[in-house]
Amino acid sequence: MVANLMHMIFNQPYFLFGLLAVAIPVIIHLFNFRKVKKIYFTNTQFIQDVKQQRQPKKTLKHLLVLLFRVLFISFLVLAFAQPFLPSQEKGLSNNEVYIYLDNSFSMSSIQQEKKRIDHAIQYVEEITSLYPKSTTFKILTNEFDARFNSFKQKTEVEELLSEVTLCPVSRTLEEVIGKLKLDMAINRQNKPSDIFLISDFQKSTFASAQQEDTANHYYVIPIISEEPYSNVYVDSVSLKRPYLLASEDNELLVMLRKIGESDAREYNLKIYINDMQVGASSVDFEGNMFKTVPFTINNNLLKKINTGKISIEDYPITFDNDFWFTLNTTDKIPIVELKSTQQVTSVEKVYANESLFDFTSFHINNVDYQALSNYKLLILNGLNEWDNTLNRPIFEFIGNGGKAVLIPGDQPNLNLYNSLTQANISLNQDTTKLPLSPVESSNPFYDGVFKDQNKPFTMPVARSAVNWKSFQQLILAHKNNTPYIAGLNSNLYLFGSPLNEKYTNFHQHALFVPIMYKIAASSVQSSDKLYYYIDQPNVRIRLDSSHSQRSIYKFVNDQIEIIPQQRHLNNQLSLDLPKNSILAGVYHLTLNDHNIKGVAFNYNHIESDLTQHNSNDIASLMGATKLTLFESQTPKIFANDMKLKYFGRQLWRHALVLALMCLVGEVVIIRFWK
Repeated sequence: MVANLMHMIFNQPYFLFGLLAVAIPVIIHLFNFRKVKKIYFTNTQFIQDVKQQRQPKKTLKHLLVLLFRVLFISFLVLAFAQPFLPSQEKGLSNNEVYIYLDNSFSMSSIQQEKKRIDHAIQYVEEITSLYPKSTTFKILTNEFDARFNSFKQKTEVEELLSEVTLCPVSRTLEEVIGKLKLDMAINRQNKPSDIFLISDFQKSTFASAQQEDTANHYYVIPIISEEPYSNVYVDSVSLKRPYLLASEDNELLVMLRKIGESDAREYNLKIYINDMQVGASSVDFEGNMFKTVPFTINNNLLKKINTGKISIEDYPITFDNDFWFTLNTTDKIPIVELKSTQQVTSVEKVYANESLFDFTSFHINNVDYQALSNYKLLILNGLNEWDNTLNRPIFEFIGNGGKAVLIPGDQPNLNLYNSLTQANISLNQDTTKLPLSPVESSNPFYDGVFKDQNKPFTMPVARSAVNWKSFQQLILAHKNNTPYIAGLNSNLYLFGSPLNEKYTNFHQHALFVPIMYKIAASSVQSSDKLYYYIDQPNVRIRLDSSHSQRSIYKFVNDQIEIIPQQRHLNNQLSLDLPKNSILAGVYHLTLNDHNIKGVAFNYNHIESDLTQHNSNDIASLMGATKLTLFESQTPKIFANDMKLKYFGRQLWRHALVLALMCLVGEVVIIRFWK
């Protein structure tokens, strides 16, 4: 402080001659000390004693009065001389200033009993007060909103700040700097600019360093928390069995993530289906970790379209406490069978349940290849061969997510089979029928098929018409471990023999129906996603073939109605999401005011990771040669630091206050010191 005062400068140094007036009270006091007063008393000895006793106190009082008068005149003269401490640097003289205000969800964190976004707005207000009245400002928020595209006067900036709210859009440092430089190029501003960046500088968004910038001056104001950060949010939601039928129960797997090193106890987690709470759980965490919590979904609670929500109690970070999802059940699975006979097959008997399946059977010589895309499961039953032109529709069907089952005939054409399966299939010469190996309870294919998998039962017998070695999933096998039913890949199943008594009794066994049901159920696993994120450019939704491709679909909820750009690809509807229009929640995909499907949207998790860069990291990320990094705890401290750095410090107010204090001190001594 003393070193700073040594550099003090006066705006009006000529007023310092007024310090000569200090001699006036000094002369007055010296004259009063020498003035003699005569007092006559009958007993002069008594007066002499009183005088000797009071003289030291009286002298001290006079000296204090003199001191206060001298200081009053000195400080008053200094006030008129207008002393100030000179600025450390030159700056803040641009007529056009750019300010980036981070208003992402992470800025809702509480710091010093206020949200970070409120601190950021105060920083902007202090910045505008530092510049001359003629200066204009361009404010940039995460929305890149058109309202902020033009330069504003200080009063207009204050009005805009009142409209700033938290938004779900996250921006990287590269996007922010790129947008600012684009605005400079549009404004044809070739001169260096003052750019202020106000953000919490999350590692998840500000990850990559910028290219070197030698022209513009960056003023970086990080709002960094001094307390350990902690946050818990729903990372993902999935079904244990990746398909949902209205006829069977399922299990919802909720994966939670804890951010922060501190331990967290008893986080309350609740699940809602169709606005009704159906489950709750209490979760503990130890530092950074993932944890999966299962919830049973009872089929008696489900409708055709079901809305779901996962809620977790986590304060003060609340923007990611809710996670939305939808459960669209499939009442009927469309299945098509291609066969070489006119008789009713065992496959047709299995799928005759019209409440679960929409089954169609064609003779191989009477197939509409274009209609295959309307189904989810294709069964080639007992075919020895087929027209080569059928291979391409089958490949397209499988490529679009459909499931196919290949049940061979008694004399299969191996060239056709191998061209379709790529499994190196060969004919089996062994005619002995043997029992198949018992079902393994650990096989994920049988998950949810049997209520009591440990109960023993007699296995069917079979002999294969074909052999193969390569497969992805084994469903049933012979005693010698050769496959009888296997998944060659995720979309193609192969049987070892025709379904007739010459080869097997499997089609008459109790195991036949649940296995065929399981294969059919697996064909709907990729039909609908449980949720999407609002920053996805588009979503694809599978539709039934009955829906017109010229229809206009809408997203509708209780608050808004959106008609996105849309196009049909086979039986899929591709919808382009309008930016910054979709909010988190559940929407209904409607056609002519009828609900077709439920679609859930959630905010991206990138804002949920509150890990922040420190000051050294921020400086290295910026890549700017002209960089001023502030670590001010409050906007007021920041404003004082800026004024001292670029304007110096005016001291005349302090001198005037001291002068008034001296005057008051003099009055107190004269009035109350008797």
